[in-house]
Amino acid sequence: MTERQFDQGAVIFREKDPGDSLFLITDGSVGVYSGYGSDSEEKIAEIKAGEYFGEMGLLEGYPRSATVVALSAVKAEEVSAGEVVDFLKEKPETLISIMKQLSQRIRTTTEDYKEVSKTIEEVKQDGKKEGLMDRLKKFAAVYRSRKAIAEGLSAEAKRNSGAVSHSEGQQGKTEIYNRGTIIFKEGETGTCLYDLYSGIVGIYQGYGTDQEKKIVDIYPNEFFGEMGMIEKLPRTATAVALEENTFVEMFYEEDLLNVYKENPRKLEMILYHFCDRLRNITSEYLNACQIAAQVAESGEAAAKDYKSSTFVASM
Repeated sequence: MTERQFDQGAVIFREKDPGDSLFLITDGSVGVYSGYGSDSEEKIAEIKAGEYFGEMGLLEGYPRSATVVALSAVKAEEVSAGEVVDFLKEKPETLISIMKQLSQRIRTTTEDYKEVSKTIEEVKQDGKKEGLMDRLKKFAAVYRSRKAIAEGLSAEAKRNSGAVSHSEGQQGKTEIYNRGTIIFKEGETGTCLYDLYSGIVGIYQGYGTDQEKKIVDIYPNEFFGEMGMIEKLPRTATAVALEENTFVEMFYEEDLLNVYKENPRKLEMILYHFCDRLRNITSEYLNACQIAAQVAESGEAAAKDYKSSTFVASM
Protein backbone atom coordinates (compact mmCIF):
# COMPACT_ATOMS: atom_id res chain seq x y z
CA MET A 1 0.00 0.00 0.00
CA THR A 2 1.38 3.39 -1.04
CA GLU A 3 0.45 6.83 0.28
CA ARG A 4 -0.28 9.11 -2.69
CA GLN A 5 -0.89 12.85 -2.97
CA PHE A 6 -2.41 14.62 -5.96
CA ASP A 7 -2.74 18.33 -6.68
CA GLN A 8 -6.10 19.78 -7.66
CA GLY A 9 -6.71 19.07 -11.35
CA ALA A 10 -4.28 16.12 -11.50
CA VAL A 11 -5.41 13.12 -13.59
CA ILE A 12 -5.06 10.07 -11.35
CA PHE A 13 -5.78 7.61 -14.15
CA ARG A 14 -7.36 7.76 -17.59
CA GLU A 15 -10.05 5.80 -19.35
CA LYS A 16 -8.57 2.62 -20.92
CA ASP A 17 -5.50 2.64 -18.64
CA PRO A 18 -4.73 -0.80 -17.13
CA GLY A 19 -6.85 -1.50 -14.04
CA ASP A 20 -4.07 -2.54 -11.70
CA SER A 21 -4.85 -0.80 -8.39
CA LEU A 22 -7.61 0.63 -6.22
CA PHE A 23 -7.58 3.82 -4.17
CA LEU A 24 -8.98 4.76 -0.76
CA ILE A 25 -9.38 8.53 -0.40
CA THR A 26 -8.23 9.75 3.00
CA ASP A 27 -8.62 13.48 2.26
CA GLY A 28 -10.19 15.50 -0.55
CA SER A 29 -12.43 14.41 -3.41
CA VAL A 30 -12.17 13.22 -7.01
CA GLY A 31 -14.39 13.43 -10.06
CA VAL A 32 -15.11 10.46 -12.30
CA TYR A 33 -15.46 11.43 -15.96
CA SER A 34 -16.30 9.84 -19.28
CA GLY A 35 -14.93 11.46 -22.42
CA TYR A 36 -12.62 13.61 -20.28
CA GLY A 37 -11.16 16.53 -22.23
CA SER A 38 -13.47 15.99 -25.22
CA ASP A 39 -16.61 17.78 -26.40
CA SER A 40 -18.68 14.97 -24.87
CA GLU A 41 -17.06 15.16 -21.42
CA GLU A 42 -19.45 14.12 -18.64
CA LYS A 43 -18.90 14.01 -14.90
CA ILE A 44 -20.34 10.65 -13.80
CA ALA A 45 -19.70 10.82 -10.08
CA GLU A 46 -17.86 12.52 -7.24
CA ILE A 47 -16.03 10.38 -4.68
CA LYS A 48 -15.08 11.71 -1.27
CA ALA A 49 -12.90 10.86 1.71
CA GLY A 50 -13.55 7.38 3.07
CA GLU A 51 -14.69 6.04 -0.30
CA TYR A 52 -12.93 3.86 -2.86
CA PHE A 53 -12.41 4.09 -6.59
CA GLY A 54 -10.74 1.93 -9.21
CA GLU A 55 -11.99 -1.30 -7.64
CA MET A 56 -13.74 -2.74 -10.69
CA GLY A 57 -10.68 -2.52 -12.92
CA LEU A 58 -8.58 -4.18 -10.24
CA LEU A 59 -11.05 -6.94 -9.42
CA GLU A 60 -11.79 -7.80 -13.03
CA GLY A 61 -8.37 -7.22 -14.59
CA TYR A 62 -10.14 -4.85 -16.97
CA PRO A 63 -9.08 -1.47 -18.47
CA ARG A 64 -10.35 1.64 -16.68
CA SER A 65 -13.83 2.61 -17.84
CA ALA A 66 -13.49 6.28 -16.87
CA THR A 67 -10.99 9.04 -16.06
CA VAL A 68 -10.51 10.14 -12.45
CA VAL A 69 -9.40 13.71 -11.68
CA ALA A 70 -8.58 15.35 -8.34
CA LEU A 71 -11.20 18.02 -7.57
CA SER A 72 -9.09 19.34 -4.69
CA ALA A 73 -5.79 18.42 -3.14
CA VAL A 74 -6.17 14.68 -2.55
CA LYS A 75 -4.51 12.18 -0.27
CA ALA A 76 -5.15 8.51 -0.98
CA GLU A 77 -3.90 5.02 -0.24
CA GLU A 78 -3.17 3.07 -3.42
CA VAL A 79 -3.37 -0.72 -3.23
CA SER A 80 -1.83 -2.59 -6.16
CA ALA A 81 -3.00 -5.96 -7.46
CA GLY A 82 -0.14 -7.73 -5.69
CA GLU A 83 -1.03 -6.15 -2.36
CA VAL A 84 -4.77 -6.79 -2.35
CA VAL A 85 -4.71 -10.11 -0.48
CA ASP A 86 -2.60 -8.74 2.39
CA PHE A 87 -4.62 -5.49 2.42
CA LEU A 88 -7.91 -7.38 2.75
CA LYS A 89 -6.50 -9.59 5.50
CA GLU A 90 -5.57 -6.44 7.42
CA LYS A 91 -8.81 -4.59 6.58
CA PRO A 92 -11.50 -7.16 5.64
CA GLU A 93 -14.20 -4.53 6.18
CA THR A 94 -12.98 -3.02 2.90
CA LEU A 95 -14.90 -5.65 0.95
CA ILE A 96 -18.17 -4.67 2.62
CA SER A 97 -17.49 -0.98 1.96
CA ILE A 98 -16.87 -1.74 -1.71
CA MET A 99 -20.06 -3.82 -1.89
CA LYS A 100 -22.05 -0.92 -0.47
CA GLN A 101 -20.61 1.48 -3.03
CA LEU A 102 -21.33 -0.95 -5.86
CA SER A 103 -24.85 -1.49 -4.52
CA GLN A 104 -25.52 2.25 -4.54
CA ARG A 105 -24.22 2.52 -8.10
CA ILE A 106 -26.42 -0.39 -9.19
CA ARG A 107 -29.46 1.31 -7.68
CA THR A 108 -28.67 4.72 -9.21
CA THR A 109 -27.98 3.25 -12.66
CA THR A 110 -31.19 1.21 -12.43
CA GLU A 111 -33.16 4.41 -11.83
CA ASP A 112 -31.43 6.08 -14.79
CA TYR A 113 -32.28 3.07 -16.93
CA LYS A 114 -35.93 3.21 -15.92
CA GLU A 115 -36.04 6.91 -16.81
CA VAL A 116 -34.66 6.47 -20.32
CA SER A 117 -36.89 3.42 -20.95
CA LYS A 118 -39.94 5.41 -19.84
CA THR A 119 -38.97 8.23 -22.20
CA ILE A 120 -38.71 5.87 -25.17
CA GLU A 121 -42.08 4.32 -24.31
CA GLU A 122 -43.61 7.81 -24.20
CA VAL A 123 -42.23 8.47 -27.67
CA LYS A 124 -44.08 5.38 -28.89
CA GLN A 125 -47.32 6.65 -27.38
CA ASP A 126 -47.03 10.34 -28.21
CA GLY A 127 -43.91 11.42 -30.08
CA LYS A 128 -44.99 15.07 -29.99
CA LYS A 129 -45.34 15.34 -26.22
CA GLU A 130 -43.75 18.51 -24.88
CA GLY A 131 -40.25 18.05 -23.46
CA LEU A 132 -39.63 14.61 -24.96
CA MET A 133 -37.01 15.82 -27.44
CA ASP A 134 -34.99 17.54 -24.72
CA ARG A 135 -35.00 14.36 -22.65
CA LEU A 136 -33.97 12.28 -25.65
CA LYS A 137 -31.09 14.63 -26.39
CA LYS A 138 -29.93 14.32 -22.77
CA PHE A 139 -29.77 10.53 -23.03
CA ALA A 140 -28.18 10.76 -26.49
CA ALA A 141 -25.39 12.83 -24.94
CA VAL A 142 -24.93 10.19 -22.24
CA TYR A 143 -24.54 7.51 -24.89
CA ARG A 144 -22.00 9.48 -26.91
CA SER A 145 -19.85 10.18 -23.85
CA ARG A 146 -20.09 6.77 -22.18
CA LYS A 147 -20.49 4.17 -24.92
CA ALA A 148 -17.04 2.70 -24.20
CA ILE A 149 -18.26 1.72 -20.71
CA ALA A 150 -20.86 -0.63 -22.19
CA GLU A 151 -18.26 -3.39 -22.43
CA GLY A 152 -19.28 -6.63 -20.70
CA LEU A 153 -17.60 -8.47 -17.85
CA SER A 154 -14.09 -9.57 -18.78
CA ALA A 155 -13.38 -13.21 -19.59
CA GLU A 156 -10.83 -13.32 -16.78
CA ALA A 157 -13.37 -12.19 -14.21
CA LYS A 158 -15.86 -14.79 -15.42
CA ARG A 159 -13.25 -17.51 -15.02
CA ASN A 160 -12.39 -16.26 -11.53
CA SER A 161 -15.97 -16.00 -10.30
CA GLY A 162 -16.97 -19.39 -11.70
CA ALA A 163 -13.80 -21.33 -10.93
CA VAL A 164 -15.26 -23.32 -8.02
CA SER A 165 -18.65 -24.49 -6.87
CA HIS A 166 -20.35 -21.98 -4.57
CA SER A 167 -21.10 -24.78 -2.11
CA GLU A 168 -17.43 -25.36 -1.31
CA GLY A 169 -16.84 -24.29 2.28
CA GLN A 170 -20.36 -23.05 2.98
CA GLN A 171 -20.52 -20.64 5.91
CA GLY A 172 -23.99 -19.16 6.23
CA LYS A 173 -27.36 -20.47 7.31
CA THR A 174 -28.86 -22.98 4.87
CA GLU A 175 -32.43 -23.96 4.08
CA ILE A 176 -34.13 -26.51 1.83
CA TYR A 177 -37.41 -25.53 0.16
CA ASN A 178 -40.18 -27.59 -1.36
CA ARG A 179 -41.46 -26.82 -4.81
CA GLY A 180 -43.73 -23.76 -4.76
CA THR A 181 -42.27 -22.25 -1.59
CA ILE A 182 -42.12 -18.44 -1.71
CA ILE A 183 -38.60 -17.56 -0.60
CA PHE A 184 -39.29 -13.84 -0.43
CA LYS A 185 -42.11 -11.58 -1.61
CA GLU A 186 -42.17 -8.47 -3.74
CA GLY A 187 -42.50 -5.43 -1.46
CA GLU A 188 -41.00 -7.05 1.64
CA THR A 189 -37.91 -5.43 3.13
CA GLY A 190 -34.92 -7.58 2.27
CA THR A 191 -32.35 -8.69 4.82
CA CYS A 192 -30.08 -11.21 3.12
CA LEU A 193 -28.49 -12.50 -0.06
CA TYR A 194 -29.08 -16.05 -1.30
CA ASP A 195 -26.64 -18.47 -2.91
CA LEU A 196 -28.36 -21.29 -4.81
CA TYR A 197 -26.69 -24.70 -4.52
CA SER A 198 -29.33 -26.97 -6.08
CA GLY A 199 -32.75 -26.64 -7.69
CA ILE A 200 -34.15 -23.71 -9.65
CA VAL A 201 -35.63 -20.44 -8.35
CA GLY A 202 -38.05 -18.39 -10.42
CA ILE A 203 -38.09 -14.60 -10.09
CA TYR A 204 -41.52 -13.05 -10.70
CA GLN A 205 -43.19 -9.68 -10.73
CA GLY A 206 -46.88 -9.57 -9.81
CA TYR A 207 -46.71 -13.16 -8.55
CA GLY A 208 -50.15 -14.65 -7.94
CA THR A 209 -51.96 -11.82 -9.74
CA ASP A 210 -53.39 -11.37 -13.24
CA GLN A 211 -50.22 -9.46 -14.12
CA GLU A 212 -47.86 -12.26 -13.04
CA LYS A 213 -44.71 -12.36 -15.16
CA LYS A 214 -41.62 -14.52 -14.77
CA ILE A 215 -38.50 -12.38 -15.12
CA VAL A 216 -35.74 -14.96 -14.95
CA ASP A 217 -34.74 -18.38 -13.62
CA ILE A 218 -31.88 -18.65 -11.13
CA TYR A 219 -29.71 -21.76 -11.38
CA PRO A 220 -27.13 -23.39 -9.05
CA ASN A 221 -23.97 -21.35 -8.41
CA GLU A 222 -25.84 -18.08 -8.84
CA PHE A 223 -26.63 -15.38 -6.26
CA PHE A 224 -29.88 -13.45 -5.90
CA GLY A 225 -31.41 -10.92 -3.49
CA GLU A 226 -28.19 -8.95 -2.98
CA MET A 227 -29.75 -5.52 -2.45
CA GLY A 228 -31.66 -6.87 0.53
CA MET A 229 -28.42 -7.77 2.27
CA ILE A 230 -26.62 -4.49 1.66
CA GLU A 231 -29.27 -1.76 1.55
CA LYS A 232 -32.29 -3.40 3.23
CA LEU A 233 -34.49 -2.22 0.36
CA PRO A 234 -37.97 -3.56 -0.41
CA ARG A 235 -37.83 -6.57 -2.71
CA THR A 236 -38.69 -5.66 -6.31
CA ALA A 237 -39.76 -9.21 -7.19
CA THR A 238 -40.90 -12.51 -5.68
CA ALA A 239 -38.59 -15.56 -5.55
CA VAL A 240 -40.21 -19.00 -5.75
CA ALA A 241 -38.65 -22.48 -5.51
CA LEU A 242 -39.47 -24.33 -8.74
CA GLU A 243 -38.10 -27.75 -7.75
CA GLU A 244 -38.21 -30.03 -4.73
CA ASN A 245 -35.19 -29.83 -2.42
CA THR A 246 -34.15 -26.38 -3.59
CA PHE A 247 -31.10 -25.74 -1.41
CA VAL A 248 -29.86 -22.24 -0.59
CA GLU A 249 -27.33 -20.58 1.67
CA MET A 250 -28.17 -17.18 3.17
CA PHE A 251 -25.79 -14.34 3.98
CA TYR A 252 -26.49 -11.37 6.25
CA GLU A 253 -24.32 -8.26 6.33
CA GLU A 254 -23.33 -8.81 9.95
CA ASP A 255 -21.97 -12.25 9.05
CA LEU A 256 -19.73 -11.19 6.16
CA LEU A 257 -16.55 -10.47 8.10
CA ASN A 258 -16.71 -13.90 9.70
CA VAL A 259 -17.35 -15.43 6.28
CA TYR A 260 -14.21 -13.71 4.98
CA LYS A 261 -12.10 -15.02 7.84
CA GLU A 262 -13.30 -18.58 7.34
CA ASN A 263 -13.75 -18.65 3.57
CA PRO A 264 -12.38 -15.56 1.76
CA ARG A 265 -13.11 -17.11 -1.64
CA LYS A 266 -16.83 -17.03 -0.91
CA LEU A 267 -16.85 -13.32 -0.18
CA GLU A 268 -14.78 -12.62 -3.29
CA MET A 269 -17.40 -14.46 -5.37
CA ILE A 270 -20.12 -12.28 -3.86
CA LEU A 271 -18.09 -9.20 -4.74
CA TYR A 272 -17.67 -10.40 -8.33
CA HIS A 273 -21.45 -10.82 -8.44
CA PHE A 274 -21.93 -7.15 -7.54
CA CYS A 275 -19.46 -6.15 -10.27
CA ASP A 276 -21.33 -8.31 -12.76
CA ARG A 277 -24.68 -6.75 -11.86
CA LEU A 278 -23.25 -3.24 -12.25
CA ARG A 279 -21.70 -4.10 -15.62
CA ASN A 280 -24.98 -5.58 -16.83
CA ILE A 281 -27.24 -2.73 -15.76
CA THR A 282 -24.77 -0.18 -17.13
CA SER A 283 -24.80 -2.00 -20.46
CA GLU A 284 -28.63 -2.06 -20.49
CA TYR A 285 -28.73 1.64 -19.65
CA LEU A 286 -26.30 2.65 -22.38
CA ASN A 287 -28.06 0.45 -24.93
CA ALA A 288 -31.27 2.31 -24.10
CA CYS A 289 -29.42 5.63 -24.40
CA GLN A 290 -28.25 4.52 -27.84
CA ILE A 291 -31.87 3.97 -28.88
CA ALA A 292 -32.69 7.42 -27.48
CA ALA A 293 -29.93 8.88 -29.65
CA GLN A 294 -31.34 7.12 -32.72
CA VAL A 295 -34.84 8.36 -31.93
CA ALA A 296 -33.57 11.91 -31.49
CA GLU A 297 -31.91 11.75 -34.91
CA SER A 298 -34.38 9.63 -36.90
CA GLY A 299 -37.74 10.12 -35.24
CA GLU A 300 -40.33 7.84 -33.66
CA ALA A 301 -39.70 4.85 -35.95
CA ALA A 302 -36.43 4.07 -34.19
CA ALA A 303 -38.35 3.46 -30.94
CA LYS A 304 -40.88 1.07 -32.47
CA ASP A 305 -39.22 -2.23 -31.63
CA TYR A 306 -37.54 -1.22 -28.37
CA LYS A 307 -38.34 -3.45 -25.41
CA SER A 308 -36.99 -2.64 -21.96
CA SER A 309 -35.43 -5.42 -19.92
CA THR A 310 -37.54 -6.58 -16.98
CA PHE A 311 -34.57 -7.91 -15.04
CA VAL A 312 -32.93 -4.63 -14.11
CA ALA A 313 -34.27 -3.91 -10.66
CA SER A 314 -32.14 -5.54 -8.00
CA MET A 315 -33.86 -7.98 -5.66
